[in-house]
Amino acid sequence: MRIHYFIGVSRRCVCLVLPALFLAASAPAQSATNCAPVPINIVAWLPGDGHSYDVIEGRFAVLQNGAGYGRGLVGQAFHFTGSQKRVRILESTNTDLSRLPRWTVEAWVKPASFVNVTYPTIYSEGNRIVTLGVNNGPGKLESWVNNDSARRLISTNALTLNNWNHVALVYDGTRRLLYLNGVLDGSTNTPAITDDGGGAAIGHVTINDANTPFAGDIDEVSLYNRALTATEIATIAGNTAGKCYTNAPVPAIALSPQSQTVFLGETITLTGIAMGAPRPDYQWQFNGANLAGETNYTLTISNITFVNGGDYTIVARNVAVSASVTVKITVPWCTIAPANQVAWWPADGSGLDAVAHHDGAVWGGTTYGPGVSGPAFCFNGTNAYVAVPDAPELSPHVWTNGEMTVEAWVKLDQLPQADALTGQNQRTVLAKGSPGQWEYGLSITNTGAGAVPEFFILNLNGGTYASVTGGQIITGQWHHIVATLKKGDVLKLYQNGDDVGISTNFTGITGNGNSPLYIGRRGDAELLKGWVDEPSLYSRALTAAGSGKCSGARPRAILRAPAGKPDRLSPARRWIERVCQRYAPAQLPMVQEQSCRMGRCARTNQRLTGAD
Repeated sequence: MRIHYFIGVSRRCVCLVLPALFLAASAPAQSATNCAPVPINIVAWLPGDGHSYDVIEGRFAVLQNGAGYGRGLVGQAFHFTGSQKRVRILESTNTDLSRLPRWTVEAWVKPASFVNVTYPTIYSEGNRIVTLGVNNGPGKLESWVNNDSARRLISTNALTLNNWNHVALVYDGTRRLLYLNGVLDGSTNTPAITDDGGGAAIGHVTINDANTPFAGDIDEVSLYNRALTATEIATIAGNTAGKCYTNAPVPAIALSPQSQTVFLGETITLTGIAMGAPRPDYQWQFNGANLAGETNYTLTISNITFVNGGDYTIVARNVAVSASVTVKITVPWCTIAPANQVAWWPADGSGLDAVAHHDGAVWGGTTYGPGVSGPAFCFNGTNAYVAVPDAPELSPHVWTNGEMTVEAWVKLDQLPQADALTGQNQRTVLAKGSPGQWEYGLSITNTGAGAVPEFFILNLNGGTYASVTGGQIITGQWHHIVATLKKGDVLKLYQNGDDVGISTNFTGITGNGNSPLYIGRRGDAELLKGWVDEPSLYSRALTAAGSGKCSGARPRAILRAPAGKPDRLSPARRWIERVCQRYAPAQLPMVQEQSCRMGRCARTNQRLTGAD
């Protein structure tokens, strides 16, 4: 990661390699204009500048129920229109007001109504364990503790409607003190505060409560683990440019994007957040050139290809001063397959196995279309499937300590419908078994609440030896599904690299039923309507690290000598060209692609003869 500062019209560049949160220490020692110094012991600061990132705690809060952003006092602010809208903050011991011996909450607020609900809430630890809000009707500040209305503290004066007001709530260990626009406006003794542990919320309490939504804007929410002095609060309230994130005019990167390795077809989002006075604007660059329209703090790149690999820079600028961070995106053109791969059907225009000789016969209306890596099988749900003849290595589960892994990329255009034979809303991605010869399968079930992957191991008679479900299939999107078995120990299911299901319940025994392995159906029913790419089988249970997303691509290689498959080659040379194109992206040097088309595939010693 490279970090740059550009200062003034000379555009003098200083290159540093430092953690993002410490950039300010290396910036020129000049005072940022028109902002208030940040008091010490700040533990949280959510500026609301089009994002929910806490620039002190270093984590994102979650916008819920339609909470959004609007014009703020400093940059943007959190915007609420009532209902159950809120910014939800997860629990942290550093910011839990119920557990700190002393603390301060302060923010800028612009209320749009004083009468929309009974108690409009600005900030709440848990469900009114500690709150700062507005009193219904008069529009005065109000604070509760321990969800006890008898312990309410109400300010003397009211906020100004549709204007920015600075508000603060201080707890000094014995008393709560309310400040409005920098002036002490109420205090009371406070009992011991009940431990909460449920996190906090902005604009609402942490649970659904129709009496607590705030209507308006809330900006610059900050927490401190001490009681600020009256002078400190007055200084913040007296400066409408907000607080200074650093003592320098240069924007400081509060959250840096990270260099990543990304595989073909994936989507990534780079995130970079900067602070400054005034708040900086953003511009993303690729290999030094501005990306048109990319002026947000995030940059999303969909359907990654090789041309997306390179240097990405986020430039944060205010006035004539800027800072930037550059990271590298690497797009490898193949993923090394894990060990013990038994079979791999790339689906690149045929049912050929790229690992051994477990070639599948393609039946019915099976077609091919764009997959995750090259083409994919497209099944019509009526008569389309691939059948692979039985072989002992396709049943790795049968041994006493049998292990296996099944994986595939799956995309559904619609949720599974009821099968004509079984009546179940379930369709099969891959299965080995037929009536009386059942073994295992990977399927998708429509539960009524969504489509859920399932992996099952069966007894030969169809009884369940073990099964696991988890995750959710979203129509129109590719999902990487991996299922692993350690016989008699554990069955696991992964979706897109995440562990989504586990089972340790086993009943009966398993066996080799001598049935074909099917892709897109099981032996008697449940034909899939959807897409399957890169299905593979392994004779061991892959680990979590080995079962995440993968591109499915491999180095170029001739899968089979053409003369050995005359019935599959039509003509043979066209088949070879198709295989070579599969493993030779257009971005590679033309000479390599041409040599591949002429018969020599890189990393092999095989060459076509004139007879081929």
